[in-house]
Amino acid sequence: DPASNKARWDLAQAYQRAKRDDDALAQMRRLILRKDDPLRMTYRLGPASLLEQRGRLDEAVAELRRLLSEEPHEEVRFRLVEDLDRAGRRDEAEREVRVLLDQAKDRPRAQLALAGIHERTGRVEDAARIFEDLAQSHPEIFPAIDGLRRIRGAQGRKAE
Repeated sequence: DPASNKARWDLAQAYQRAKRDDDALAQMRRLILRKDDPLRMTYRLGPASLLEQRGRLDEAVAELRRLLSEEPHEEVRFRLVEDLDRAGRRDEAEREVRVLLDQAKDRPRAQLALAGIHERTGRVEDAARIFEDLAQSHPEIFPAIDGLRRIRGAQGRKAE
């Protein structure tokens, strides 16, 4: 049934397993995206997910930017930040995470992402400050505590 998302999605997954990525992407892009479909976001993120899995990060970034322009969803921007960071495009990742800091409902997650970018770009004191703030305000966020310990350990200091 050409109108069945399930059949099209299953076909896309079969193409993906067979490493026929272009065919899989074509099927994913032909899905009918209904507002009430509980798998809508899965379908929307499908092409980017496939591209990420294959290490085609620049294409995944383009896909996520296109999706973000059509449907500005916080989770899409978080994925975009991760892919930009993984692709080594950290200046762009930092710009996107700053948008999240202004708009995100999950501000601690955005702060954690920014601290990670700072740490990977050698701005360890900036990262340490963010990790310290998060560790104090949200002690349940273990990656912040681990990041702070990692930085302070490398500096020969104890995390306070």
